[in-house]
Amino acid sequence: MEKLANTCLLNYTLAASFSREHNLKGGVAIFYANGLDIEVENLNVDSLSVPLVCEIAAVKISWSGRKEHLHILGTYLPPSNSLEKTSEAFEVLSSALESLSVKNSPVVLVGDINIDGLKSSRQKSEFNELLAEYDMARILLPPTRITATSSTSIDTVCSNLRLIPDINVQVLKTGISDHTGQLSEVNFKVATVNPTSSVRRHLNTENSSNLKAHLSCEAWDTVYEACDLESSYNSFIGIIATALDATCPLKKSRDRNGKRKFHSYDKETRRLKTQFLDAQEAYVLSGSQVDKRHTSDLKKLYDMKLKQLRKDANAKLIQEAENKSQAIWKSINLERTQKDSGHKTQRLRIDGTVVTESEALANHFNEYFSTIADKTLNEKQTGHLYKVHVQPPDVEFPLTVLSPTNVKEMSEIIRQLKPKRSAGLDEIS
Repeated sequence: MEKLANTCLLNYTLAASFSREHNLKGGVAIFYANGLDIEVENLNVDSLSVPLVCEIAAVKISWSGRKEHLHILGTYLPPSNSLEKTSEAFEVLSSALESLSVKNSPVVLVGDINIDGLKSSRQKSEFNELLAEYDMARILLPPTRITATSSTSIDTVCSNLRLIPDINVQVLKTGISDHTGQLSEVNFKVATVNPTSSVRRHLNTENSSNLKAHLSCEAWDTVYEACDLESSYNSFIGIIATALDATCPLKKSRDRNGKRKFHSYDKETRRLKTQFLDAQEAYVLSGSQVDKRHTSDLKKLYDMKLKQLRKDANAKLIQEAENKSQAIWKSINLERTQKDSGHKTQRLRIDGTVVTESEALANHFNEYFSTIADKTLNEKQTGHLYKVHVQPPDVEFPLTVLSPTNVKEMSEIIRQLKPKRSAGLDEIS
């Protein structure tokens, strides 16, 4: 194992391996080329290996910014005519495939399994049945080991066809051993994960003012007193960077994808728009009621066309979306009326004069709320209290004597009440 770890292939790195401790030959090693934009993780399935029975190693390949990954399982099964050893080897392979969750992830199994794929045998049938349990299949290869007395295809390349429908294998004569090499090209779609957040500077009015104030206090002595142009430039860049970090620091913000999409016009929409604008211009010039009605009719046709375009675009968005409910709510939120974000001028009438200046309004409110308590206490002490005048209800025949009632009278009154709710004399109930 130590010799294998020290084995160096130019521009390649050892990712995962299994090597026997007490026997020569056999084993598995997986190398990957340097400089690729991938992440290779050792899955440590080599602990499942049984020397001289089934020897395995596996890696997981991931791409930055993508959510899919690819499993590669390297396998070596020594030659054996023992059904007991073959069953034990298949149990090791089954445990390894189970740990990789191959039913949900693309997997490629490669290696020398010493089971001839060109001839029928019990071992071949059991191996194919094992692969079928994990929705995998063996790719039929030409002879990969050719000698003077035999020609067999004992090397294998297997994959789960549902997730990797396109895989090409070439058999190469490398001259390294009595086995040929297998060059496998895997083609499968890798979905891109769109980032939901980004790190950037938030440049707004307040930060820009702070930046100007910060730079106005700078003496720039290190820039003017630098001995050469490069030193002066570096000092200048350093001051600017420090000022930006202090006033406009980098912040992580969530990207907003809720902006309304532009629905492209077709020829009919452009024609309706042109007709409406021409009719509106004719009405402005003539002032005729006929032109007015004509303009109104064309405006309705144009608005109906725009609504239909928006409806078709939303239907297409929902139909093509993977998450239908999320797409529906996105369309609903886009159709909601946006709140008016415009700045409204504050107005207040003070002693008969309309005041709009922010400072005057603030001073008036400060003075009012700071003195209202004292004014209220002084009015209470002097007896000047606010009186609330309650206007008695206008009743033509006020009640002066309340005579006793009975059940029959109350039932008759209730029966004559109208079911419609209406206010009484108090204008409430």
